[in-house]
Amino acid sequence: MATQVFGIYDSAGNPLPSESPTWLGAWEAATGAALAANPTITQLSSGLYKFTRDNTDMAGMIDMGASATPRHVLVRAMAYPVFAAFDLNFQPKTGLSPTWNTLVKVSDGSNYTPQMTFTELGQGVYRVNAQADPDEHVAGEIDLGSGHYPRYLIYDSEAIAISPSRRLHALGVFRIPRATGVVRTS
Repeated sequence: MATQVFGIYDSAGNPLPSESPTWLGAWEAATGAALAANPTITQLSSGLYKFTRDNTDMAGMIDMGASATPRHVLVRAMAYPVFAAFDLNFQPKTGLSPTWNTLVKVSDGSNYTPQMTFTELGQGVYRVNAQADPDEHVAGEIDLGSGHYPRYLIYDSEAIAISPSRRLHALGVFRIPRATGVVRTS
């Protein structure tokens, strides 16, 4: 079992002690199946919250509350690269069909084939399915399509993290310190 501690902040960076964060959804990363029960989120102190999960490699989306910035954050899986998609109003975006803008071998820059596919877990959370050669270091750009923020995400197979192609720390779509609102499972 692992306990994750996270903070909830307003747009000025001040702790929010009276929010009631809720799970929009949580899934087993390997199968995409919804967890039978979402981990319970409890408040520790002024602006600090926690949840404890079992040893399942899970991914999820938490709604931090209407006053929180960012409002929605991604809980990352450890063994599977996952990412969150948002519409232009910063709401989780479902029903996308992500594509690869580019996917290359880092060793020589040649195209990597076959390209991995994507699975929507739910509530704007997507998983990159396993690559054919897990020993090959590959990187690429995922295209979510126009009308989504961000449109492009950077994929790096060794980082097991997907990051936007431009600075979007507040959106919680990639690994950054917990103090900024992203919850990382560990």
